[in-house]
Amino acid sequence: MMIAATPERVFDAFVEPESLVRFWLGSASAPLRLGQPAHWTFLVPGAEAEATATTLDRPRRLAWNWSDGTKVEITIEPEGEETAVAVACTGFDGPAETQVATALATTEGFAIVLSDLKTWLESGRSAGLTAAKARLIIARGC
Repeated sequence: MMIAATPERVFDAFVEPESLVRFWLGSASAPLRLGQPAHWTFLVPGAEAEATATTLDRPRRLAWNWSDGTKVEITIEPEGEETAVAVACTGFDGPAETQVATALATTEGFAIVLSDLKTWLESGRSAGLTAAKARLIIARGC
């Protein structure tokens, strides 16, 4: 995703609880700090995870492990007056069919998260995309 914001603003948005709740989470217990778990509560009731930072290379790269064993790595690169943001997730569990389904759902989820992040950083307001997806999940009982 290309975002019209500095790499530092993008990086900090994924680290600081007061930013995470603006575009993604319901709450975060603490900022991401190397080796220190932060409890993240998502917008879908009951959806929670521990996120433990494994890399914090401000403003270029951050990575964390989720309590389910999956790993997330975000790379942030300046591109002129914009910033390119890429997300990679690994460590999906289960048989191949389950891994593929989880990877597809994760790809969709991060596309929505990055879109809401872009809107918030560029306009100062969330578009509510992550919240809308959470309402759809709740409505469909997924």
